[in-house]
Amino acid sequence: MLKNKPGFLRIFSRHPSHSSIRNLIKVDKPIGLRLGSNTPCEHDCLNSVEGVENSSNKLLMKDLFLKAGISSPSFFKLSLTNALLEGNVVTFEELGKQLRYPVLAKRTFRSKGIGMLKINNYEEYLTFIEDKVKNKKIQDRNPYYLETFHNYSREYRLHISENGCFYSCRKMLKEGGEKRWMRNDSNSIWITEKVITRNNEGQLINYEGENELFNKPDTWDNIVTDCNNARIAVGLNICCFDVKVNRKGDWIILESNSAPSFGEITKIMYGNELIKLINNV
Repeated sequence: MLKNKPGFLRIFSRHPSHSSIRNLIKVDKPIGLRLGSNTPCEHDCLNSVEGVENSSNKLLMKDLFLKAGISSPSFFKLSLTNALLEGNVVTFEELGKQLRYPVLAKRTFRSKGIGMLKINNYEEYLTFIEDKVKNKKIQDRNPYYLETFHNYSREYRLHISENGCFYSCRKMLKEGGEKRWMRNDSNSIWITEKVITRNNEGQLINYEGENELFNKPDTWDNIVTDCNNARIAVGLNICCFDVKVNRKGDWIILESNSAPSFGEITKIMYGNELIKLINNV
């Protein structure tokens, strides 16, 4: 992986796509940016270790969302032997009888939907508990939790900094894609908010104008405000959020991500936004 040259923003990340912003942004003093990294830094650094860890630990993230009043799905914690329901310890069976199906099962430390399961009824729930949770050693290291399922028709990724939303995409399901109850790179395409124009060689020449496929909801400004409050709750300077929206414009923030993949447009938008943030440090 490329290393940063002196005089440039120092990038702390293991993600290969983040190499695109190394040696990109000149700085007058030593300053760094953590993208999913908890590496100590001897100088000023955007995204604290605590903020990155809050974001990577989904249960901790959801606790912070709940405390801050963020619009986020309800969730239920599971241990090796029992569960929590409204703050009370209950048996797995008691929780299962109270759930409104379907529900999603997610790992605390995972990304890109890895390990995520959709549980459609009580019988599937009992099988899931026996196969994945009950007395399983991994449940101590990387516990499953349950999350209420919202069958909203649209999902967006909003990139948020201290200045608000500076870039966004819509995740649109591919025709014939599998696991249509979730959206990731395997079953979705990314629709940018603005129109991308390229020349005959495929080089980007313009990025402006409304993209009709993006289908921005009327509640967008409120969604951005909620995402910014979620960013503050987690403790990050810059990150992104996955948000589901229904036809009425109601939204639910699924999770934060301090280390999103960088494509061509993402690199440009982050580069522009990071210059603004560095000037405020």
